[in-house]
Amino acid sequence: MEITKIDSILTGSRRLFVKVHTDTGITGISESGNWGFREAVVGAINRMEKPLIGQDPLRIEYINDELYKRFKFGGTVIGGAISATDIALWDIKGKYYNAPIYQLLGGAVRKKIRLWGVVDGRDISSSIKSAKELKAKGYTCIRLNPANIEEAKGTYARRMNAMSEMIPCHPRCNRPRCGSWLRNPPGITAT
Repeated sequence: MEITKIDSILTGSRRLFVKVHTDTGITGISESGNWGFREAVVGAINRMEKPLIGQDPLRIEYINDELYKRFKFGGTVIGGAISATDIALWDIKGKYYNAPIYQLLGGAVRKKIRLWGVVDGRDISSSIKSAKELKAKGYTCIRLNPANIEEAKGTYARRMNAMSEMIPCHPRCNRPRCGSWLRNPPGITAT
């Protein structure tokens, strides 16, 4: 099996996905965690594509080592590109062996994990709607960025304070990003 192509997919929601293609039709998909410099990460991935073409995608550690040697002046952009490529290669390996990646890495550590859903909204009403949808999907914890909410004006600290007033939290938590908001959020439990 050989790597034939690498695609970078920018989305409108500040995300960058990477798709590694192979000659057998198996593809690996991942996401880069460098949201601040997505376009730069795309450029780094484009530079990394040529030396990766023809490589065996199952030789993950070899490929990572080669990329780190080749692009030695790292930083967050190079790290985000190598990391996204690495995760996509693990996705390919899991599909190739028909096994979950955690099994390939030594087995499960936990029986379950708690995940948060990211609230998507530009104002309070659309944020509440998004939180309701997340709750309906079974999420018990949310993540909300006050910088995205138009009603919260000013510096990030002022926006955090404004969000704290708009969204009540559990007494142990003084941040509006805590999961307790989803247990009894304004407008979500009301009919």
